[in-house]
Amino acid sequence: GGLAEIDAVIGAPLLLPSSEQAGPYFQDLNEDTKKVCVESTYHAVNWMRELLNSFIHDAAFPNHSMTQGMMSEQVLDNNEIKCKIVQRLTTLVDLEDDLKFMASNCETFCPPNGASLASAGLTSLLDDDDEGGGAAFCHSREPDLPPPPNFKEMTKEDAKVAKAQYKDVVKQIKAQIRQKRSSENKSIKKRKNEEIKTKVFLENRIVKSLRKLSPDVVLVLGFPSMKAVNTEHSQAGFESQHIARSEFRIGTKAVRLLLAKMIESIESVIVEKNVVGWAKNDGLDSNEDGDDHVNPYYLESVARSCSQSKAEIYLMRLIEGNVFTSVHEHLIVMVDVINRDGEDDNENDRIDFDDKLNITKCIDSVLTIIQILMNSEKLTANKEGRGLLGSIVSQLANGENDCYPGFKSQTSGKSINQGGGKHGGETLVTSLKQLFSLVEDTSSKPQTHSLEFNMKVVKTLESIIKCSVRVVDSVISPNQLFSKAGSSCRQMCSASKKKLSALAFDFLQIDWCPPDMREKRAKFMYKKDDVGALVNLYVENSGLPKFAIDAKVSRDIMKMEPHQIGRIGALKNIVDNILPLLSATEGCKGPVEGYGTLTAQSLPNWFGPVVSNISFELEKLFSYKFAEVEGCVELMMSCIHQLLLIFKGMCDMIKKNKDFQKKPILLSHLRGGCRFVEMFVKFVLPFFSVHFDEWKDDILEKIALIQLCTRSFQNVSSWGKRMNEPSLIKENPRLKKVLEVFIYKVKSLMKSKNVVQSLFNGNIKSRDIDGRELKADDEEEESESESDSDSEEK
Repeated sequence: GGLAEIDAVIGAPLLLPSSEQAGPYFQDLNEDTKKVCVESTYHAVNWMRELLNSFIHDAAFPNHSMTQGMMSEQVLDNNEIKCKIVQRLTTLVDLEDDLKFMASNCETFCPPNGASLASAGLTSLLDDDDEGGGAAFCHSREPDLPPPPNFKEMTKEDAKVAKAQYKDVVKQIKAQIRQKRSSENKSIKKRKNEEIKTKVFLENRIVKSLRKLSPDVVLVLGFPSMKAVNTEHSQAGFESQHIARSEFRIGTKAVRLLLAKMIESIESVIVEKNVVGWAKNDGLDSNEDGDDHVNPYYLESVARSCSQSKAEIYLMRLIEGNVFTSVHEHLIVMVDVINRDGEDDNENDRIDFDDKLNITKCIDSVLTIIQILMNSEKLTANKEGRGLLGSIVSQLANGENDCYPGFKSQTSGKSINQGGGKHGGETLVTSLKQLFSLVEDTSSKPQTHSLEFNMKVVKTLESIIKCSVRVVDSVISPNQLFSKAGSSCRQMCSASKKKLSALAFDFLQIDWCPPDMREKRAKFMYKKDDVGALVNLYVENSGLPKFAIDAKVSRDIMKMEPHQIGRIGALKNIVDNILPLLSATEGCKGPVEGYGTLTAQSLPNWFGPVVSNISFELEKLFSYKFAEVEGCVELMMSCIHQLLLIFKGMCDMIKKNKDFQKKPILLSHLRGGCRFVEMFVKFVLPFFSVHFDEWKDDILEKIALIQLCTRSFQNVSSWGKRMNEPSLIKENPRLKKVLEVFIYKVKSLMKSKNVVQSLFNGNIKSRDIDGRELKADDEEEESESESDSDSEEK
């Protein structure tokens, strides 16, 4: 036996309901006919799914089939069967859409093991229709108003009483009519909601009961007839403007289904529980019969008893099936089509809104696949994992069918060695850099997309950079940090980080509010995580990386300016040049010209990341090698002074501008301030102690500068108590402890250097956030509230 003897079944026709019955006229059919249509389509869908599950592996790997007798003429030239599989898949997608529509409008068909409506707390709509419930959608007859009496025949007094009585009757009848209409409208609305819930339940019930598609169905993406461009034109280059729109096979239902299945399958095997680590293929190079070919099904069956994981086997299949190569082709064609939309003179080559939306969804799916792979630490943990990752990235980035050096084929069991004598880690990092550039191109025209889409792009780029860093850390030993290969890898990572920082900064400057909403801008709001993530990406990936600074000699270090060290330049740019611009806008509402994402609503999302990065940068400053070099003390002092000025600038914004005195901003200010003072005490004060004699005046100036910042924290803390803000009050114990340690450490430093006279005692006055001294009445109220809270604690 074997599938070779029944391969004709893949192209056999099926008898199904007519397109009219399964389409717009379905709801006009009686329930018995509906049930026949749904049931026949349901079994047809299951049949086609099982056909795909059965034939996909033999079609993808005809020379390594688990079945006997597959070396037929049809399989040797298996393009025909591949085409039939693609046709079946395309038909399957259309049939599933029809099935969902029909099932949502047919209660009488229940799939095997399907839940009942009652189990979901829903009632049948058929019962209501039989009882005349459908009439609820029509208003019942309203009572007529009584005719007015003949007031002329009445006396004046009687007419007056009759008029009053008539008005009361009319008023009562109208109230009854309004009440009846309101009740009917509620009933209609309730019934419509029940109908929607029932249809959703029926659709989900039929979908869940369908036979599962095998993860191997994703291999269809590697078939010639699934290429992004018609095979006849694939050699002409994907960016050719002479290819007609009709020649593209992108954004189709079949492609969307395969990409969704690919996401589900890769995610399930990458994030599998109790997974066996990536391992060598020892013992799996050949089978017992001495055959050079190893069947992937055989590999899967023995995966549990060997050191190889299910994820490793599945990814190898996708690699050898050229699935990632196909994904690469689809991505560059989709990006090219989106970017060229509107530039073609031929209207037939332009894409409509629905096609554009479908293409964007496909690009989003591809980015999700890349993110899942890049975020997998298992793929970078050892040589075998990096071999897999290298082959995947090579196909995704360049569309190459060649495999990474050291990759071992799972269908042939042979090692593939390519790349010459080039350092393996450098090859992989180079491929990751090329993948970075490819993904970056998806945002070449950001104005054509939403911020949500572009956030997906920058997060994918961030995941590629993190993957590159893990690869470098894994393959470059500490002794090789400044070798040719090590320097090359780190420089590529650094270049990608600078590009990501520039891209995030560009996105921060764009006004993402849709043009039709700009007149009513108050209704448009940025998502909290979006703007904050962009600010973080701009700051974190800016400036020279640590390895580049550590590689410089002291002579070159001393020539550098503070803004060239780490993230100081980006932080200074935001605090000095960007955030103050919001105050100049009307009502401090924004958006700021040239920085469309800076509005009153998004201000906390700018402020928070900046405050947290200042303290982080102060900590990182002391991790550089030049921090321990005697000749670089001046640069260290300048960097510390610059960070203090930046932080004081943040304090001054809160003090001088009421629009900055919002609870989220004040909370970020207190938390970031505590962290900043902690880092100052931990790193800066010991540094000051070592160099105090030489830099006495400079050090005293810096201590006085940070004291101005601590006053701002105290004012905000005091305001939080007066306003009874729980989130701010919660930070007070930590702030109090941090400031006490700060004062103690500063006093100890002054005592050890015999300059205690530089300190002076003063009475702390209660002040508002803006530094204004509070009146006596306010102070009494505050002291009373404090005494009350003390008594409650006692």
